[in-house]
Amino acid sequence: MQFSGEWKSLFPISLVHTPPLLVSDPSPGPLFLSPVRESVTTVFTFPSQFRHLLLPPPHVSLPRFIENATLYDSAAVLHTTSNSIASSFGPQHYIYDSRDFQNRLEPLRCPNDWVLVFFPTGSNFDCVGLVVLNVRDSSVGVVDFGSYDSVFTSSVKFDHRIIRLSACRLIDCGVDDLDKTDFVGFLVACTMYGAHWFGVRLSGFGSRREKPVLEYLGGKLFKSCAVAYACWNPHLPGECVILLENGALFLFDMETSCFRGKRMSVG
Repeated sequence: MQFSGEWKSLFPISLVHTPPLLVSDPSPGPLFLSPVRESVTTVFTFPSQFRHLLLPPPHVSLPRFIENATLYDSAAVLHTTSNSIASSFGPQHYIYDSRDFQNRLEPLRCPNDWVLVFFPTGSNFDCVGLVVLNVRDSSVGVVDFGSYDSVFTSSVKFDHRIIRLSACRLIDCGVDDLDKTDFVGFLVACTMYGAHWFGVRLSGFGSRREKPVLEYLGGKLFKSCAVAYACWNPHLPGECVILLENGALFLFDMETSCFRGKRMSVG
């Protein structure tokens, strides 16, 4: 049944089980959104804090690897021999993990007009860096700390690359007396097999010399499986949940000095 444009405007979407298609083209295709050119503004650039991402390592089959390893040896391995050796190890599957190439920016809004933006930095993206933005009256700018650098870097360096960041501000957890403390939130930095927690404070809170401080609280390494996801409890301050790729779920409380975690039963 064909409907006029006036009738099409009267149909609420999903009012019936099979609502009519309100687009004349039977194949509307994907919806692409692009920002308005006038709205794109460069706030700050700090290329020294970012290293060039390493390209994925070239994949060489096991037989080819065995041949190349003995190429300049007097007892070089023949192609048939390398294939025989590789077959004893079963099928070889190369899995490329693209998580190392994701955009990892995590904002944390402070009680004032500041927004702390966390990101991985360092030679292997194994440190937490942050820059402070001042958001006021629809304008965004980087806060200048004078004698301090505009980009802060944590003194803690991990053994592996950071693949995920998640921040939680205390005001989202119902903490009302933030005006009396310099503590504004928590941050968790996840590597492939570990999670590390920070407390976020504003040193000199309420004065002209206030600046952000990252206080390392502790960490947990998971030897059996990789970390899949991490998030904060939106209702209780300082509770963080870590999900492993095997489905195991752990609860961590920032008020405890030992970060062993409590395994939660799911099912």
